[in-house]
Amino acid sequence: MHLASTLLAIIAALTLSEAFLGLKSPGHLPFRRLPSLAATVPVGSVTELPPGERKVVDTEAGAVIVTNVGGSLYAVLAKCPHLGLPMKTGVIAIEGGEPTITCKFHNSKFALTDGKCKAWSESVFGIKGTEGIAGFVGGFGGAKGSPATVFPTSMSEEGIVSIEM
Repeated sequence: MHLASTLLAIIAALTLSEAFLGLKSPGHLPFRRLPSLAATVPVGSVTELPPGERKVVDTEAGAVIVTNVGGSLYAVLAKCPHLGLPMKTGVIAIEGGEPTITCKFHNSKFALTDGKCKAWSESVFGIKGTEGIAGFVGGFGGAKGSPATVFPTSMSEEGIVSIEM
């Protein structure tokens, strides 16, 4: 019983220590403060995002694309899950009734609603005839068919758009 009490005391001390909480990092331990679990990041007025427009917002998670597709707002991490390349200028379209973003580097396509992968590494830089190379390259980086990271959006009564992180 004494051993169990001692072990419990050690675990409690470690759990409550400043280093464990990320408030202070001893030089020999690789602790770091984790980003908050829930945050609302303001984007701007809805008037700044008319249908067909996008805005890139810097967040703790990285750059996030906020776009207005047909009057609905979507937010997606501006980093392709394939090779981590930027999707800031990716083509945003409606395909099969669903809004998508296509990475311009390998034509990987993702649903803006849930991040689901619709196409994986279809070509290189959109060049026809590079499908075989793209298929080979598609085997590197993120797991084939990895989803894009999407975030919920909200709008206040005053028309201020926010990303829910």
